[in-house]
Amino acid sequence: MARLYNFLIRACFLMALAVVLPACSWSSVPRSSEDYYKQALTLLSNKDYDGAITQLNKALRLDPTLAEALSDRCFAYVQKGIYNRAIADCDDAIKLKPKMVRPYIHRGAAYSGKGEFYSAIDEFDAAIKLDPEAQEAYHQRGNAYYAEQEYDYALEDFDKALEIVPKDQAVNTDRGWTYVKLKEFDLAFKDFDNALKFDPSYVPALDGRGWAYYNKGDSTKALKDLNRAIELDPRYASAYNNRAVVIETQGDIARALEGYNKAIELDQTSFYAFYNRGRIYISLGKHDAAISDFTQALDLAYFEDDDTQADIYFYRGVAYVGNDGCDCAIKDFDWAIELKSDFYQAYTWRGIAHASRLDYTQAIQDYDQSIKIHTDNTWAYSFRAVAYAEKADFKRALEDVKKAFLWSGTADTEVAYLARGMVLALQGEKQKGLHDLGIVVELSRDPWLRLQAQKKMKALENY
Repeated sequence: MARLYNFLIRACFLMALAVVLPACSWSSVPRSSEDYYKQALTLLSNKDYDGAITQLNKALRLDPTLAEALSDRCFAYVQKGIYNRAIADCDDAIKLKPKMVRPYIHRGAAYSGKGEFYSAIDEFDAAIKLDPEAQEAYHQRGNAYYAEQEYDYALEDFDKALEIVPKDQAVNTDRGWTYVKLKEFDLAFKDFDNALKFDPSYVPALDGRGWAYYNKGDSTKALKDLNRAIELDPRYASAYNNRAVVIETQGDIARALEGYNKAIELDQTSFYAFYNRGRIYISLGKHDAAISDFTQALDLAYFEDDDTQADIYFYRGVAYVGNDGCDCAIKDFDWAIELKSDFYQAYTWRGIAHASRLDYTQAIQDYDQSIKIHTDNTWAYSFRAVAYAEKADFKRALEDVKKAFLWSGTADTEVAYLARGMVLALQGEKQKGLHDLGIVVELSRDPWLRLQAQKKMKALENY
C-alpha cells in the first residue's frame, strides 16, 4: 500500500510539472558546434556581444577548427574594445583559412581600435586583395586613412565603397566628415543629405550635418540637426558634445557644461568632451578640474593629429599657470610648440609662465617670438609691456601698451588695460594704475585676468 501511495504521489508530481512547465523543444537545445554557432550569430545580430562570446566559446570547445567562429568572436571582442584577444582570434582563424576575408577585416578593425592605423591598413589591403569587392574593407581602410590625416586616400576608399554599395549611409556620413575636415562644406552637405535621404532617422548623419552647419556659421540649423539627433538617440554622446560647443559659442556656459557632462557620462573614451569641459573649467577658474580633464583628454587622444594634441597641452599649460604651477605649465607649452611650431599663443603663455618665475628676459624672448609669428597680438604686446616695466624699461613698456590697445578688439581690451595699469603702477603712478586695473575687474569675464588685477590692486592699496 505504501508503495502504491508513493507511486501515485510521484505520478501526480510529474503531471503537475507537465502543466506548469512549458514543453521542451529538444530541437532548440544545441547539440553541436554548429548549433552553438548559429545561436551566436543570432546574438551578434542583436548586438548581444557577451552572449555571443559565450556561445562561440561553447562552439569552439566542441570544434577548435571552426574558423568562422574564431572570426566572429574576434568581431565581438572588437565591439567590446578587447583588441588583443580579438587579434589573437583572427590570427587563429587566418591560420585555419588563409583565404577567408572577414578575419582580415576584423583584425584591421582591432588594430584601428588600438590606434595602430597603418597596421590596420595592411589588414584591409589583404582583405581587398582576396576580394576586390569587399566593400567594408574599403570603408574601414578609408577611416584608417582619415585617422592618419591622409584625406585624399580616405576619399578614394569611400568613393570605391559607395561605388559598390551606393546607398550606404555610414560611408556617405564618413565621407561627409572628411569633407568637413577639408572645409569643403558643400560636398559634405551633399553626403550628409544623401545619407538622410536613404534614412531620415540616421543619427550620425544628423550629427555630422549639424557640425558642418556650425562650422559654416549657421548655429540655428546646427542646433536643429543636433537636437533632432539627440531626440532620436538620447544616448548619442557626440551630438551632446557638438551641441554644447554651439551653445558655448552663444555664451550659455552653464548649458554647455551640462552638455559636456552628459557626453562624458555616455562615452568616457572620446577626448573631445573632456577637452571642451576643461576649457569651460578654465573660464570658471576651476583649474584643478581643468587639469584633470586635459590629462584625461591627452590619455585618450594619443593617436590624434599633432595640432589637436598641441591644443590640449596648451590649455593644460594655461590651467597650470592659473594654478601657480608654472614649471608644469612651461613643460606643456614646450610640448605644444614642438607639435605646432607656429603656435603663437603657446609662446605668449610660456612667456607669462616665465614672468611668473621672475625670469623676464626669457619671457620677453617668448613674447618676441609670438609677435613675430602673429603681429596683431594684444596679449603678447600687453605682457611684454609688463615685463619691460619690471626691468624698468618704461619707454619700451609704454610703446607696447600703445600697440596692445591698437590691436585689441572688444574681447581683448581688458588685457591692454591690465598691462597699462601694471606699467603705470610700476612707474609710480598709483592712482592711474588703480583706475585701469579697476576697469579689468569690472569688465573682464576672464577670472584669471580679474585675479591678476585684484592682486595688483591689493598690493598697491597696501603699499
